[in-house]
Amino acid sequence: MEFVKRSNFVDQIAIIHYSDLHFGPVLANDQFGFNQGFAAHDFFLCQAMPLALEDLRNLFQLRDDEEFYVVVSGDLTSSGALKEFAIAHSFLRSRWRLQRQPPQAETGMAAPDNRIAAVPGNHDHWGGQKSIWPRAYSPYIFPDHFRRAPWYKLWTSSLGTLQLEIYGIDSNSGLKDQQKSLRARGGFSREQLVALENLLIKNGKEEIPQGVYRIRAIITHHSLWYTSRLQVLGLEELDDTSRDDLLALAERHHVSAVLTGHTHDSGLIPPKAWPVWELRSAATLKGPAKSGLRARGFLAHRLSIGRDGPTWSVWRLHWNGARFERKADTPCQEFLARSRETVPDRT
Repeated sequence: MEFVKRSNFVDQIAIIHYSDLHFGPVLANDQFGFNQGFAAHDFFLCQAMPLALEDLRNLFQLRDDEEFYVVVSGDLTSSGALKEFAIAHSFLRSRWRLQRQPPQAETGMAAPDNRIAAVPGNHDHWGGQKSIWPRAYSPYIFPDHFRRAPWYKLWTSSLGTLQLEIYGIDSNSGLKDQQKSLRARGGFSREQLVALENLLIKNGKEEIPQGVYRIRAIITHHSLWYTSRLQVLGLEELDDTSRDDLLALAERHHVSAVLTGHTHDSGLIPPKAWPVWELRSAATLKGPAKSGLRARGFLAHRLSIGRDGPTWSVWRLHWNGARFERKADTPCQEFLARSRETVPDRT
């Protein structure tokens, strides 16, 4: 793969994709209780994050003045309590001092709002209630803890040759007329789907500068294509109508990928009937830290321009019991992204 290089570096958009952080009300949490469904973050996993990010900075050859963009595809909190949101926002938008002196004296992303894209998950809607009959939808989390969906952000590479239109939609919005959601299922409200399409149409009329590729992606919480033994019971699914409506919308408006979470394991699902990828992050910080089946982890995405056009590359990072580990320097998946562009002159 050849990349566009100027000033001896790759022009790229580098994204850290977290999901299911499940932050609890205690910062240095190491207690998880009997019911693992309610378990909060493991502070040991938070402590390991800076080393993983430094490894990715070296892999992507980011300059000192280049920073990651951050995607969180739902479940910032373990139960949607205000104390949990305070811990979650602190981790994403600031740094925590872990000890008096380096090395690894701090953790946290310290990312500005314009570099963070987050949507709520089912746990964020629980309203602080840890119950076997959790609340289905809590409107109070908007706009204090999440932007009202659907929303849109435009992220641009350092040299400006590549842009990503990123859209957020709440996969719990279709449950707003329900009191409870025992099966952790998801669905989109008709209002949000219509508003999302209107955003895509509006932005599609914008003229793209000469020499710039523009890619589109959507973030939501529930998986589009997840299958497991739980599916027999109708658990953890996005309802069929919502999935088909979102995929049809993605096809009409040339969306390249949908970034999801919810299932606590990662998945890179190639296009099936629709030409759009699902890129699903594992549970990133939910405790306890463990390796093996449904290991904690996250995805790293790099958007760059290759010989054949804009390329989306993905690396999986898994918890190996001691650190977040990637298997190789080469991506575990790579595909050409659909784009609206004025093709640059390569002569």
